[in-house]
Amino acid sequence: MDENIVLLVDGYNVIRSSIARFGFLKSMFPRQQRKWLLENLKQKIIEKNMFGIIPDEIFLIFDGVFFEENQATEKIKVIFTDKKKENADQRIIRIIEDMIERREEKKVYLITSDRGLVKEAKEKEGRRLILVNVDSNQFIDWLEEGKDSNEYSKS
Repeated sequence: MDENIVLLVDGYNVIRSSIARFGFLKSMFPRQQRKWLLENLKQKIIEKNMFGIIPDEIFLIFDGVFFEENQATEKIKVIFTDKKKENADQRIIRIIEDMIERREEKKVYLITSDRGLVKEAKEKEGRRLILVNVDSNQFIDWLEEGKDSNEYSKS
């Protein structure tokens, strides 16, 4: 299998795990917390290749309707779900199912601590799709090595 790598990031799950570690996140508004996560994804994964993988795509998925300016980049797609129709977990599963339906060969890194989501996603794994779970706490261990908190308290 060619290494077509996709990161699926359960946004609020990672933020909730991060709040315990990074005290400055507690005092931020949700928009600032999302910006902090997006900037870390851009800088650590895309620009610095900190994790030793070069993803083809990154999906950052949040529950809730999108009311902000679009913060997506070429590689990072920011998705807000309409909780009345579909939550973030359901959207993550749908993205995985769409990859399978299109017969895409992918290595998917699912960044979440949600055991139910991991279990459901693992059930979709097959010959063409390899799923690797990275626990939110492990993921934030990597993020902890970098940014100055003051950059995210603006805006």
